[in-house]
Amino acid sequence: LLAVGLAYTSIVDQRLTQNALAALQADALVRSGVTAAVVLLDERGDADQPDTLRSSWARDIGAQPLGAGRVEVRIEDEARRLDVNATELRPAVARLLATAGVERHATAAEAPRLLLGVGELVPAVDSTGVARLRRQLTAAGEMRVNPNTASREVLAALLQDATVVDHLIAERAHAPVAIDGLPADVSRWLTARGQHYTVHVLATVGYVRRAVEATIWAPGGTAGEVVAWRPLIPDT
Repeated sequence: LLAVGLAYTSIVDQRLTQNALAALQADALVRSGVTAAVVLLDERGDADQPDTLRSSWARDIGAQPLGAGRVEVRIEDEARRLDVNATELRPAVARLLATAGVERHATAAEAPRLLLGVGELVPAVDSTGVARLRRQLTAAGEMRVNPNTASREVLAALLQDATVVDHLIAERAHAPVAIDGLPADVSRWLTARGQHYTVHVLATVGYVRRAVEATIWAPGGTAGEVVAWRPLIPDT
């Protein structure tokens, strides 16, 4: 019994040590993934280069082997979304929520303070609904929307003209939208490049997985900076 107990304890200790090492390696891979995203955004050059779905930073290359495991990095510009804290965009936010069948929380929506996220804007929505809305809304601090990366739903809520939206989506399929060539009542809402980017990183080492969502401030012409870091449960 003593021999069996010692053998079992030895096996457990060995597995715990392996798992602890894998956790440290996965944490390191997550940090490396965010650092790589900062470098990739810095390599875009000056702010004259528009952000599009075909930009080098926007390409999804899937999980890549790195060190002791694999890491997957995905970058999204926050200018593709409607900012819930932008006063001028509040009517568009309300229209988007109405289209999604979500009732806006009046107290949070009209309060002068900054909202920290979509869940605070519409607290009655369940986690699935919040995840869906987070693809369309942001609290990062973007005052304009990028027509080259925004979804049809966001553009429709913003511009309220299906013909214009169809034109923008058709144009960006071939080349970046020329905002300067659009009517003033349309171009005033748009930007070719935002300042904030969300980086999703998933690292896997053996059976250990780590996930993080980081916000990077990278306005162009300035070194990118991580301004928010949110550990996630993998696959959420």
